Amino acid sequence: EGTYKSIFAVRNYLKKNPSVEKLFYFDVHLVLMALIWPLFRPRNIRQLYVYYLMGPERVKRFRLINFVIAQFLKRHDVVLFLRTQELAHDWKKDFPNADIRCLPSLEISEVTIEPPKNQAVVHSQIQLGVLGQIRLGKGIEWLVPLFQTYPHLGDLNICGAYSDEAAEIKLSNLKSYPAFINKFLSENELLGLAAEQDYLLMLYDDWDPRMEGAVMFLAAKVSKPVIVYDEGWCGRMVRTYNNGLIAPKNKNEMMDFFKGLPKPGSDVYQQLLSGVISFKCEHSGDKLKNAFLEAFRD
Repeated sequence: EGTYKSIFAVRNYLKKNPSVEKLFYFDVHLVLMALIWPLFRPRNIRQLYVYYLMGPERVKRFRLINFVIAQFLKRHDVVLFLRTQELAHDWKKDFPNADIRCLPSLEISEVTIEPPKNQAVVHSQIQLGVLGQIRLGKGIEWLVPLFQTYPHLGDLNICGAYSDEAAEIKLSNLKSYPAFINKFLSENELLGLAAEQDYLLMLYDDWDPRMEGAVMFLAAKVSKPVIVYDEGWCGRMVRTYNNGLIAPKNKNEMMDFFKGLPKPGSDVYQQLLSGVISFKCEHSGDKLKNAFLEAFRD
């Protein structure tokens, strides 16, 4: 609905501002745009940038839709922006004639909390955080029973608001979990809670691994390492920068994995903090601003 209405809003806007030559759609309904744009494209617009968040699988599922998208992406005035190299690789493989580019994230616009030079042990147990939206597929359904059964592994802190009613029903046992903060978190609250953790967990089961992970940017802002699976963008970031640890996919190996986590103050943990700093520096707004602007050039 938003994509459809925006076409007419843009046309009305351009009548009053005919000098505008480029449009950027952030998070577009790609199929609808592909159908509407050839019919309603304003004459003065010479470049349309569309930012899409997913892979090409849904488009490829139906032959007619695949054809429509292929014709749309062949247009000289259309550029498809994607979040990661992993997503861009799959789109380019299926649509080799399209102008497909990665748009760097400016998530880390500023450093909110500076990292300490040496982070000593503050808590008696390692603090592990699952922060943000509470939904299925973030490992909550198996992490909570694991840490309730083996509390010596660390303190598992879960903070955030339920994503929808279905998640609240299926994860209703969380309400009796003592380390659960059930509320929508402002950015400052989220940063504050993240800073209290020793590790932020990104063990996503129901997730496209080619996408970025907002929690990794959150962890970088407060200088904390992450725990991820060795998949997609998150796995590549940890392998590249050593800003976290790779967890086993086999749930039976998780207890031993958590038991062996490097503790704050240890040499290994300090190396992880150095990796977080490297990731943060390479993904800061100052570092990526020029690359972001360059992506919009003809």
